[in-house]
Amino acid sequence: MTLRPKKILMVGAQAVGKTSVTRRLKFNTFEADYKSTIGVQLHEIPVSTSQGELSMLVWDTDGNFGEQVFDTVYAKGATGAIVVGDVSRPDTIEHMVRLANDFSDNFPARPSLCLLNKTDLFMPSEQSVAALRERVESVELCSALEGSGLGSAFSCFAETVLERDQL
Repeated sequence: MTLRPKKILMVGAQAVGKTSVTRRLKFNTFEADYKSTIGVQLHEIPVSTSQGELSMLVWDTDGNFGEQVFDTVYAKGATGAIVVGDVSRPDTIEHMVRLANDFSDNFPARPSLCLLNKTDLFMPSEQSVAALRERVESVELCSALEGSGLGSAFSCFAETVLERDQL
């Protein structure tokens, strides 16, 4: 069964790997040739769920928006958000936490997933990840370069989106 598409915001600071995460999910590739996103890029990513095939319409946003992204037309109608931070840059992790909490404030009851990207460069301690999990709804470790952690995190997030959308 094909389900109604869901709009998902992809937000985070500049150069945390939002586009790399999206490309890994969509094409299972990684491109080292980095070009900054200007505005927003839209990607349709199919996900198999327990309820059928779901099309996630991922709005990969420019990192320059910051917290103001939720005031833009890009955020209108979002069903959920994926918030990306770079594990090797603590300032982007704090930015990730702020964005996740701002999303929850602006879009109550809609799910968010925090992805700590670039675990191929640095692996955070279990204690630091546990501390983050107390501050945001959901945190997963991943590497867009290696592809690790993304598939399962995205699938679980899709199931959460469907559950919450039915409430």
